[in-house]
Amino acid sequence: MREFEALLENFWILKEREPELFQKIKDASSVLKPFIENKLGYRLLINPYLIKMEKLPGRAEAWMGIQQFDTAMEYGLLCLLLVFLEDYGQQDQFVLSQLTEFMQSTYPGEEKVEWTLYRHRVSLVKVLNFAEEMGLIKVNDGENSDFTMSTETEVLYESTGISRYFARSFSRNILSYQRWNDLENDEWLDLDPDRGAVRRHRVYRRLFLSPALLSEGPDDPDFLYLKNFRSMIQKDGEDLLESSLHL
Repeated sequence: MREFEALLENFWILKEREPELFQKIKDASSVLKPFIENKLGYRLLINPYLIKMEKLPGRAEAWMGIQQFDTAMEYGLLCLLLVFLEDYGQQDQFVLSQLTEFMQSTYPGEEKVEWTLYRHRVSLVKVLNFAEEMGLIKVNDGENSDFTMSTETEVLYESTGISRYFARSFSRNILSYQRWNDLENDEWLDLDPDRGAVRRHRVYRRLFLSPALLSEGPDDPDFLYLKNFRSMIQKDGEDLLESSLHL
């Protein structure tokens, strides 16, 4: 099913960029939504601007993340860009210097942002390129890459208004979390991880988002679920992705 495959492969589907695919997924949502909610435990967001299946991994893997990013600072700058864009609606404009001033004064990391450092400018350009690619911002005048060569560079941007849908919502204040695992298990913190819907969601997520699910021993709860419900999982794979389950 091409519509479900598109939801898996893309962070979101923007109506402005892919109107035909947007409409096809919207039309198929009545078929897709029960599987997405019941088997994967995901939320399917549909609004006039985009369609997004909020994908969370069954288990975080080293290869996951934003492929264009190399440092923790780049993720931090992206978060600050999202905060900055909260004050800008659709078609509102801003210039690069407004953003750089905000980031330099707000960045909370131990290493302070210093735009005179080439590597910090490169990091910001990566973030801006990613944001433009994702449709969070548009460049109305200038080039992102020029900032790597000069801190005096000015670029005119336009907010698309969809940044509010980028980040996921957490069930509690993330400042109270002590380990990265707390972020991963946020939606399941008060539930038995090896029973019921929690295990079903985790197994389906691992199967549909990772290349393979490997057994971790005879008592591995995920692999036991896979063996016990292989017929159902096989049918779901065939119906949605024309794929086969090899166990």
